[in-house]
Amino acid sequence: MGRRTILLVSAVLLAALGTLLVYGYVRGADHRASSRGRTENVLVATSTIAVGTSGAQASAAGAFTTKAIPQDAVAEGALTSIDAVNDLVAITTFYPGQQLVRAGFGQPQGVTAIPVPRGYLAVSIQLGDPQRVAGFLGPGSQVTVFATVPDPTATAGSGGTVTTTLLPKVTVITVGSTQPIPQASPSASSNGSVSPTIVTLALTQEDAQKVIYAQSRGQLYLGLVSASTPVRSLPPTSLSNLLN
Repeated sequence: MGRRTILLVSAVLLAALGTLLVYGYVRGADHRASSRGRTENVLVATSTIAVGTSGAQASAAGAFTTKAIPQDAVAEGALTSIDAVNDLVAITTFYPGQQLVRAGFGQPQGVTAIPVPRGYLAVSIQLGDPQRVAGFLGPGSQVTVFATVPDPTATAGSGGTVTTTLLPKVTVITVGSTQPIPQASPSASSNGSVSPTIVTLALTQEDAQKVIYAQSRGQLYLGLVSASTPVRSLPPTSLSNLLN
């Protein structure tokens, strides 16, 4: 094969390769243009959807619409129908123009029920550790409620107080968690804080009024009692009879 023939064959092969490369580029460009032109209908917020709003509530409020979005701009998990989250609630806030995504909805938080005895009210009071028997209370505990309040028989401005047995025996429904808070007087605690806890009692309406009023005017103190503990009706204790 002569030199001229080799050059001719090489030229033909290069031309063919160039044609294939141009064809491939054109096909790729057409595909990219086609992809950019494709859209997908997804749900987009038209007004703010607050945390806790259910899918059904958002739908009833007309808080979103269906909008055609370019495929390459569709968010992961974007919703095309509200049906999938109808009974779920928003766990993040959706703002106008934002796509609704599945990950933004979750199960509603259930309401924790407490066992309130029939005919009673559940009333919560906040007490420090000593006032709630140093943490030995639990659901079902029986306690006596003591109150230290201004002495109603004292002269105006004297500042006298009395301690009395407010309620002889009531039932504890629940005891909440403890969270330290700053103490106004550092001398009251070695580390400058106390640990108040929410104690919920089962009270009649009349007793609830007494507890609420007593706590607003003074201090409450609980005493743990058993079935055999005698709780008598005693006169209020004040400075005048403290040592009697």
